[in-house]
Amino acid sequence: MQGKHISPVKWASSWEQSAPPQEDLLIPFIGTYRVGECIGLYSPIEIGWADYRRYADFWRLICITRVQEFASVDTHGGARVKELKDCAIGCVLVFIAAGSTAQSTKAVQYSTPQRMPQDRDMDSYAIYSDLLPGHEIEWGDVPRTFWLLETTTKAEPLGTSCSTSGMMNPHQAIRAPEKDQSSLAEMLGDFDRSCHERYQLEASRFRLKLPIRLLDEEGQKRYAAHVSGYMPPSDNIMQAPPTPEEFKGAAGLHSFTAVYFNRAHTMAMTEIGMYCGGLCGNWRWVVLERRDGRWVILPWAVMTMMS
Repeated sequence: MQGKHISPVKWASSWEQSAPPQEDLLIPFIGTYRVGECIGLYSPIEIGWADYRRYADFWRLICITRVQEFASVDTHGGARVKELKDCAIGCVLVFIAAGSTAQSTKAVQYSTPQRMPQDRDMDSYAIYSDLLPGHEIEWGDVPRTFWLLETTTKAEPLGTSCSTSGMMNPHQAIRAPEKDQSSLAEMLGDFDRSCHERYQLEASRFRLKLPIRLLDEEGQKRYAAHVSGYMPPSDNIMQAPPTPEEFKGAAGLHSFTAVYFNRAHTMAMTEIGMYCGGLCGNWRWVVLERRDGRWVILPWAVMTMMS
């Protein structure tokens, strides 16, 4: 879809208006480079203005993924290096604008956290305990003295559609083989019935070698305040931010959604995430099947987000 090319300043200004402009906007030129092409950015018209603002922070994830793709290509001759640098600089400037304008939007509302239902409890904690030290996302096996984890499960905002909202909706992020379509449909049905529900996690229910430290919303804000503004050096744009002093011993702030099951509880899916700074993080859905009493990961996830 072709968008109207406007300056980042004008774009940021239009974003703050109470009503979105009636035009298909793409983030266009930073200097002489079209950032919209670098990122492959969706426009507000394509995904809906509310989601565009709600997931402003996630645009940087798409952005850095595109930077990584550029970086993986042969840079002989220097032209690709310049393209990579332009893309990275453009991304930084766009998301500085996005972050400042997002502050003025209406707060998104989430459900009140509840105790995890008994019929989900045992299997959910078994899956969480398997996934944290695994390799489904970055930093699963880096040195740490404890696991830092958000105290409640992630959920979709109230008033949003379970089947279509979000940058990583499982309806688009997971693909099953033909023979397993019915099981996937049951898991997605479970998600659609409860995607707005948030569950309070209990550190004592995890079975891990290292202790769990659960971080409430105020603690998450303190963590983010220390790492979100970190700018990596120009010669190593993938360098991670240093861990804040308050959280020394941790390696990233982890999160989970609830675990969603098929009717027989023989298959399950959850999203695992790890945030470590402005250009540092990884989120993806994981699908598992129970085999001989153990949860085995299936290669059904087709989307991932990285920063």
